[in-house]
Amino acid sequence: MFLDIYQVFEKTITETYPSALILIENRSGTTYRNGKFLVSKGRDLRTLSGKLHERNLKLMITLDLPQLLTEYGGPQNLSLKSLENILRRQMVLRGKTKGIHLWGKKRGSNGRFVSHAGDLNTYFEDLDKKQLFLNWLAEFLDDGIDRYFVPEINSKEEDLWSIVSDMESVNIRFKNT
Repeated sequence: MFLDIYQVFEKTITETYPSALILIENRSGTTYRNGKFLVSKGRDLRTLSGKLHERNLKLMITLDLPQLLTEYGGPQNLSLKSLENILRRQMVLRGKTKGIHLWGKKRGSNGRFVSHAGDLNTYFEDLDKKQLFLNWLAEFLDDGIDRYFVPEINSKEEDLWSIVSDMESVNIRFKNT
């Protein structure tokens, strides 16, 4: 039903703005009253990607990686093998992914995680998981397609630069647009 409605929207927008780029992002976690997110799990993303391809729609995905991992309990609650399996299954999204949304998390004074704060060290709390994630991300992005990097860091500038540095450490390159 969403894609039926969206298809009308896309047709209308692209008639006036033929070069418009329209993106949808996955979401997990807290829902608003009576809300349910349509695209949360990796399976949802893969189904959406397939349907977009089938209908030849221009809609692209901004892949919110922390939200995706939240849907599975977060990296702290995943084994290295489970994390690898979740990430591997998302490789089919490459062709329909135009943006990567990335942010850190860190534990607050109460021990609970604070979103959009910290870097990948405080988010993963495990160097092997962080390295697995970065290696997967480098492979995911190594297909010649330019994508938008959408960071969301509300803590300190050093956290953003730490994430950028981690990405550069696995040969992810940025270019100015």
